[in-house]
Amino acid sequence: SHIDSLAIPAAATTLKFDDDDTFRGAVGARIGGVLQETSAGDLVGSLTGRLWDQFSGNTATVAVANIGSPLDLTDRFDGTFGEVAGRVDWTGMLGALSSYLQAGVKFNSQFTTTSVEAGLHWNW
Repeated sequence: SHIDSLAIPAAATTLKFDDDDTFRGAVGARIGGVLQETSAGDLVGSLTGRLWDQFSGNTATVAVANIGSPLDLTDRFDGTFGEVAGRVDWTGMLGALSSYLQAGVKFNSQFTTTSVEAGLHWNW
């Protein structure tokens, strides 16, 4: 898909997108397994480590034009960064209920980002 700009009339704002060509890749490993089996369900855990690199590309900018001062948001990411994440999944024995909890960190010399997410699934 291709988007040059996006008008948001309710906010009196227009977003203008630059073209971005990038080639990124990753290599990593995951280890995990069943942590606990009970009559109520299974608890499964995993730990993932990845090394990412931007092999080529340019940075992209989103220009925000509004009734205030203009704002440019630029993706200046380049180079290599690491990622470490842990995840725990619980699946009920009846198969109707499952949940997960995941936390991770991405990092390099330019930034550190942490994330936590959780989910619950009920199958009707």
